[in-house]
Parts: sequence; C-alpha cells; structure tokens
Amino acid sequence: MTNYKEIDGIQVDTKIFTVKFCCDYEKCRGACCYQDIPDVDLNGGALSDYEAANILLYRKKLSTLCDKADQQISEEQPVSKECDSFYTTLRGGKCIFSSMKNGTCVLKIAKDKNIGGIDIPLSCQLYPIVWEVCPPYERLRVENIYDEICTYGYEKGKRENIFLLDFMKIPIIRGWGWEFFSKLKSLQKDFL
Repeated sequence: MTNYKEIDGIQVDTKIFTVKFCCDYEKCRGACCYQDIPDVDLNGGALSDYEAANILLYRKKLSTLCDKADQQISEEQPVSKECDSFYTTLRGGKCIFSSMKNGTCVLKIAKDKNIGGIDIPLSCQLYPIVWEVCPPYERLRVENIYDEICTYGYEKGKRENIFLLDFMKIPIIRGWGWEFFSKLKSLQKDFL
C-alpha cells in the first residue's frame, strides 16, 4: 500500500524518503527509454506544453542528432498526443530520442549544445518517480521499487547509501523549486 504525505498541495509518496536509489547508466544503458515494461502501455516520455512546443520548434535540428532509423519520424512527428497530454514519440516501443549510438538522450545532447533551451523532459529526469497530475490532485509517486528496469539503480543506491530524494534533487528543484525540496529534506528524518 502506498502512503502519501501532502506538501504544498502535492501528494508525495513516503517511499521517496526511505528508498535508496542511484541510476547505474553503465549497466542499464537507459533501459527506461527503450525497454518494454510488462503490463504497461507506454506513450513515451510525458511532456509539458512548453517542452512539446520546444521539441516541435527545433525538430529539424533534433532529428540530426537522432539515430538514423529515427531521423524521419523525429522530424515529422517527434511529439504525440493522447488524452490531452503530450509525449515523446515511440517507434517500436523505443523513445525516438533515445540514441543508442550515443548511449544517451538526444534531448540531453541538445541541452549540452544549447539548442533552444531544450532539456530532458522533467518526467524522464524524475524516473523512477512518476509525476501524476490528475485533477484535483498532483502526485509524486515512486514507481514499483522492484521494477526490473531500475534494478541496477536500486542496487547502486543501497551500495553507495544514496537516498532517492537526494539523487533526484536537481529534477525536484527544477520542477517545484528549492523551497519544496527543502521541505522534503526536513520531513525525511521523520520517516527514517
């Protein structure tokens, strides 16, 4: 059963305070970008309206950074929409911005090259924290901690003694600000 603590109107999964996690890219190679998740119908990385508009605006430049097999679709339809939400487009279950030749996200490369203020989508940067906005609530939920895709990340977090909250400091501040992160940190001691 998932327990939530409300902070500034956002329901926060209390596992965020106790679970240890640190992405292990060398082992997983960004599996959350291309590996099918059992019993989950993937739409791609969730995008804010701003992120979707920025990707559409710079799609020609972005397509040149994509793997050859993804270049045409990344130029023609880099963003998909379902139920009034935007997502990165998938091809064969793989995000078109997941660059196997570069071993990273094309949107990260675009950020490093200063292309239009593009960055990795916040929803992707937060994983395995899932950001859900379902009026009347907004929620930060920790994905199943036994998720096969992030097994290496949970193992590395335990081995290096890094809490999920600490590992996700940058995306949490990016999404909700320093004050929100500080509140989370001060509450963490109540759960340890």
